[in-house]
Amino acid sequence: AKGCTYTTILREPVSRFVSHVRWECAAPGATQKYGAACDSIATFIELSLRRRSIHFYGLDNHQTRMLSGDVSKDRRGEPCERGCVVAPPWTIQGHHLRHAIYNLVFRTPVWGHLEEVGNFARRFRRVYGYGTQFPEDKQNPARGHMGAEVSDDDVELIKQAVSVDVKLYE
Repeated sequence: AKGCTYTTILREPVSRFVSHVRWECAAPGATQKYGAACDSIATFIELSLRRRSIHFYGLDNHQTRMLSGDVSKDRRGEPCERGCVVAPPWTIQGHHLRHAIYNLVFRTPVWGHLEEVGNFARRFRRVYGYGTQFPEDKQNPARGHMGAEVSDDDVELIKQAVSVDVKLYE
């Protein structure tokens, strides 16, 4: 829209996936939606990535999808919200990545990485002329749920599942 500007903070895709799983599994109704998948991160990864027995919209290369302008629609043609079935992750391809990078470079005056939020805040202040506070360490309220251990094999599997977001983040 005219007169509006857009800023964004990218998050490292594996951390984003794990955080998203923890948040989903801490939400009311998670047991009905995901069943035993919420017992642990390892179980969730097994059921969503290896067996593909549950559908998890966190596997849709979300950062690239949003920055490229490809917003999935539900069956009624409305914008996707919680519970909406999104297109499979493999539908996000190279042209989406190129468009997302173009939008970051040429249409986003200030963007950064969550892991460097202090630098983002300084650029934000310099560009917009006023400061805002960003937490230095984002505290996910579901942080302790499901344990913290993610094996190296699981990290590689997550990276493959969100490979386009990994490229965008790099």
